[in-house]
Formats: sequence, structure tokens, C-alpha cells
Amino acid sequence: MSRDSFSSGMQGFKSFSIILIIIVFCFAGCKVEEFPGSAGEPEGSLAIAVSDTLDESVEGAAIIIDGVETPERSPAIIHGISEGEHQLVIRQFGFWNDTTQVGITGGDTTSVISTLHVVPPNMTGQLTVESSPAGAFLLLNGRKHFVNDSPALTPGTFDLPWGRYNLSVHLPGYLTASPILPEIEIFPGESQSLEFTLNSNEIGRSAGNSPYPFTLENISGDSISVSDLTGYVVLINFWYAACAPCIAEFPGIENVYRKYSMDGFRVLAINPMRPDNREAVIQKQDELDMTFQLLLDWDQHVTRDLYVVGEFPQNFLIDRTGKLHDVRGGVEESELDEMVSELLQTENGQ
Repeated sequence: MSRDSFSSGMQGFKSFSIILIIIVFCFAGCKVEEFPGSAGEPEGSLAIAVSDTLDESVEGAAIIIDGVETPERSPAIIHGISEGEHQLVIRQFGFWNDTTQVGITGGDTTSVISTLHVVPPNMTGQLTVESSPAGAFLLLNGRKHFVNDSPALTPGTFDLPWGRYNLSVHLPGYLTASPILPEIEIFPGESQSLEFTLNSNEIGRSAGNSPYPFTLENISGDSISVSDLTGYVVLINFWYAACAPCIAEFPGIENVYRKYSMDGFRVLAINPMRPDNREAVIQKQDELDMTFQLLLDWDQHVTRDLYVVGEFPQNFLIDRTGKLHDVRGGVEESELDEMVSELLQTENGQ
């Protein structure tokens, strides 16, 4: 949607919102004024907030840069963006996408306010999804899909707004055989169908197992479920602030994440929250310029009970089928880079 069509009142709202974004993220401990970039290509940051046409804030919208979805959701500050012009797409279920060009300057933060317009009821299509076996959760763009506040399950036919979607399904104890994270486009008044084949697999904490499912909040209070990322390559990392080997490996993990996040690599770094607290986690994010997800395991159920982490760091790498590919203590940047690059090339379980 063109920003030229917005009223002058909307412009006032945008100016206020930009100031609000900076204030919020400064209190969250993020560096907004400066970004160190890299020793090579200059990099900058992008601060994004989203509203609807009634000036209401839209939280949790997907952020897509140059055609690839990022792991961050609105509102967000995204670091490590190369200097120059980039296409920014904001997507939220039930709204038209907002597309614009943004210019990034090395060392600076660019602030953007996107406005979303509701998709009219007559601009929807239908998608029929089946899975073998049935009863799997439907995932759209890395998030569980809901119908009338209940998770959408297979088989089912669903009304979807016109747009593009990355699809997957998740059934606990099963791997995705095919297809692997297909992209489809829904057109108004048209119907499409898709069938997923799943293979049973034992849930556990060893390589070859399906990982134990969990949902934790990140430092912004957003709930993140590892099962929603079925189809992505995911690194689960366990750490705490005073763990020197944990901190030492984070720059390498960050480098690999920045290199492959646009291709479908995700990092979930889980802190057991004792002896740390939220402020300690935010401080480390600020010090190390970490841009991946930092999750808070307040009762240590995921750390101690499910994954039985006794020594830190611990790393669990999940492939695109949803299987634990590698389990180890510390991880070297070169090793992680090689594994992630190989796993991202997986198609249809091959």
C-alpha cells in the first residue's frame, strides 16, 4: 500500500510512534543509536512498528526483507542489515501486506511505521490441508493457525486472505517426510489443496529423536513454540550469563545466524533464569549485539526436566524434518556454519 494516501493526522501518529519505538527499545536494553556493523560490508539497523487504519498498534506481524521472512515480529529492531535499499514487507493474517522500500545507512537505525489494511471478506480463498496421519497442527509462516480461537487441525478446509504462505504441519512424535515448508499463494475465490506425509519418530533428547516440544516467552513477552518452526533449521542453545564458554560461543552463533536467518535458520537461546533474571539476559543481549531469540525458562522445566542439561553450554540442532540432527556441548562457528548450510538444502526429507 502506498504511504502517500495517508492523512496528515496519520503522519502525526507516525512521528509519535517512531519516538515511542526508540523509547521502548532503549528501556529494553537495545542499542538503537549505534550499531557496530562488521569489519566488511557496512551494516545498519531497522526499527519497525505496525498499526492498522484505526491507529491501533498491530503486534506480532511478520517482517519480510528482500523476499525472505525474518524471525522477528513487530514491533522489532533488526540489526545487521547491509547498507543500501531494501524491500520491506509487513504481513499479518487478515490484512493486506504493506510493501515499501527502505534505505539503510551503515551505523544508523532507520525507523519505519507500516500501516495495514483489512482484507475484505470477498478477497479470500480456500485451502484444504490433509496429513497422514490426521490430527496435525496447521502452521502458517512459522506460527500455529487458529480458527475461532482453537488451533487448526488436519484434515480441514480453511478460509485464508489473498496472499502467500509458507505451510507446514506438526504432530508430536512425527517427522515431516514431504513436502518441506512449501510456499503457496491463495487467490480470491479459488481453492487449493495440500497433503503432508508424516513418519512416526520417538521423542527424546538424542540425535535422531524428535525434540521435546516447549513454549517459552522471549524477553519481549512473546510466546515462542519450537514446534511452530517445523520446516526450519533450528538451534536450541542453553546458557547462563556467568558461563564463560557460553558467552564465548555466542559471537560465532550470531555470525551464523546473521548469515543464514534469511534462508530459514532460527536460534532459540534458553536461559534457566537462576541465577539470572530478565535484566541480566537483556544486558547480555545488549553487550553482545545478539539478534536471535532469547527465551526465559522461569521454572527450569525445559532445561532440567525435558532436556536434562547439567553442563553449559548445550546445543541441540534440529533439521527441516523436525529431527534432532546433532547434540553437543559447545559449538564452533565453522562447524555450525557447515551443518546449517547443509541442512538448509534439505528438500522433501532428502
